Amino acid sequence: MRWQWLIFGLIFVLIPIGLIGIKDLAVKNNNYTEKQIEIVQQKMVVYSFFYWLCDFFYMTFLLNNLTWRLILGSLIMVIIFYNLSKAFVNGNTVLKFGLVQDFIIGLILTVYLIYIIPNNDLKQIIIPIVSAVYGGLLTLVGVAWTIKDNNNKKRQDELNKAKPMFSLMTDFYVALNSVYPTIPFYIPNYSSLNDVRYISLFINSDTSSFYVKSVYAQSFGLLTPTTNNVVLKNQHFKIIINSDNAHEDKVVFLTLEDVFGRLFYYELQYTDLVKNTEQDFSLYRNLLSFKEISENDYLLQTNKENNQ
Repeated sequence: MRWQWLIFGLIFVLIPIGLIGIKDLAVKNNNYTEKQIEIVQQKMVVYSFFYWLCDFFYMTFLLNNLTWRLILGSLIMVIIFYNLSKAFVNGNTVLKFGLVQDFIIGLILTVYLIYIIPNNDLKQIIIPIVSAVYGGLLTLVGVAWTIKDNNNKKRQDELNKAKPMFSLMTDFYVALNSVYPTIPFYIPNYSSLNDVRYISLFINSDTSSFYVKSVYAQSFGLLTPTTNNVVLKNQHFKIIINSDNAHEDKVVFLTLEDVFGRLFYYELQYTDLVKNTEQDFSLYRNLLSFKEISENDYLLQTNKENNQ
């Protein structure tokens, strides 16, 4: 009998230690946000009390107390049903193994609690009630899963539509002489002497509006727009980087932001220096092509250039 009580005590002590280890492992192996880490920590506290309750349920076997076994078993079932319902309704499934565990324990415990009820008439009453509860829970899970899936698809459609989609007009003279809305950038201590301008003209699609956040090149670093940086749907827009002949970059990195705050990165390839007219003392670089790159590629390129 003593070794059984020893098991009870060891389980009681090891529960919080084991859960802390599981929490640290989950946080280490997953890129959780701060909010998700907070949810994990809260769940660890909740599961500590839940496992302690299960440990006390085990203690009722040592005491051979049927009444407390039924009371604690029923309380465990209430907690399990609450956790499952809340998780599926709120879509909060950070610890998925916990949901599976709750469902398995709940199913086994339900069968056992019905089995140990000494009154057969009471069993006949409880069985259909429990069956109805399980049927309602499965229906709730199905409905919640469908709603969640539809919401995720709707959200993904909105994100896809919000992504910047635009095309390039490569004709230098059209880009230079057009009067479309312009988003200008200026290097520090810019002077019109020895002026070199990076010219690019784009046509936005009819799917989304977005913001022009910044441009980056090795020689002049990160620049932000000096005026309105909003690009509307179906709008032509020019990006002009006002530089000088000390900056010889032909590759510039552009950063855009959509209405959801997501950042998109592009690599812009410019031409060699060209003149407009003899009366125009400025030199120009016209945009030849551009391509979207990943955030990792953007950081790799910009950090590499900073280290050179």
